[in-house]
Amino acid sequence: MRLGRYSHVLWNLRERTVVARTDPFRTSPIYHARVAGGWLLASDLRLILRSGLVERKVDPAAVYQFLNFSYVAAPTTAIQGVGKLPAATEWRLDNGREQSRTYWDARYPADLGGDEASRVAALRESIETTVRDYRCADSQGWGTFLSGGTDSSSINGILARAHDRPVDSFSIGFAEQGYDELGFSQIASRHSA
Repeated sequence: MRLGRYSHVLWNLRERTVVARTDPFRTSPIYHARVAGGWLLASDLRLILRSGLVERKVDPAAVYQFLNFSYVAAPTTAIQGVGKLPAATEWRLDNGREQSRTYWDARYPADLGGDEASRVAALRESIETTVRDYRCADSQGWGTFLSGGTDSSSINGILARAHDRPVDSFSIGFAEQGYDELGFSQIASRHSA
């Protein structure tokens, strides 16, 4: 399995095949739509819409998902007739015949070998490696949304230790008591500076 962030589309003109793949966490999406005379594939839904070949009609399933889960899960998109490949999916068009398959799935083996200290160290190393190696394609620096909770504070701290450039952190404050985490965010930001 290839690690990292990617999506790619390969078109073999001689064999009349198209193969598209998304990375295991679908950080780089691929959208697709069947249109008169063929298929459209793009890295952004707006590109498919700009073609003028797809009607801009909202998919009711997407509205339902968004209102209930604050998210539209693949393969559904906001537009009827347009799909997006789920994570770790290979989509193939072979002489007009469409197929898709999942090529990877997360496995969580019940490996409790070793003592607690070694398992904690292995988990810490795994988290730090993942955060360090998850890099954006550009070189504009790093930024995090810092809520002050455990997850965002840990990510902010790991990035601050792993890179030689400052990590910009952003937070949102609320007037309502119980929702405002700016105090915790400020503590985490000072700690990782």
